[in-house]
Amino acid sequence: MLGDPDAPVTVTEYADLQCPYCKDASDTVVPEIVERYVRSGRAKLVFRDVAFIGDDSLRAGQLAAAAGRQDRAWQFIHLFYVNQQAENSGYVTDDFLRAVAGGVAGLDVERAWAERGDASYQSAVEQARQEWQRWFGPQPGTPAITVGRSGGTPTALPSGATADDIGEAIEQAA
Repeated sequence: MLGDPDAPVTVTEYADLQCPYCKDASDTVVPEIVERYVRSGRAKLVFRDVAFIGDDSLRAGQLAAAAGRQDRAWQFIHLFYVNQQAENSGYVTDDFLRAVAGGVAGLDVERAWAERGDASYQSAVEQARQEWQRWFGPQPGTPAITVGRSGGTPTALPSGATADDIGEAIEQAA
């Protein structure tokens, strides 16, 4: 989660770290939402890893989750996307993951590395996948976005939602 935990609106992104469309959204849409809504406290942004592309997605997501335990998930996710390569090409090696983690300021890499296999992560992925499919159907794409009042029922936005689309949904939810 990025932003004020008590923000009135929650924007949830369902994504896979190997997904090139998710990387594009991270480069273009997410910064605008953070600037316009998260920093002002009007919304919080939640990343839900669905890790559906393959085993490398799971490995990357595990380390992102471990980074999150140190409040460094978004930094790890951003740096992973900056260094993203072709999906399922085998680039998500231990050396690659350690290099990405090592580039995250303030992250205790050894602690994250030790915690990355925690069983709670797999449970969180399964829950995220179920939510993702409930909101977007049996063959959903990524990134997939929901917006709603915090603690309420969100609305699923159409695939390819822009920052303006998300901003409009935030305004409606508020």
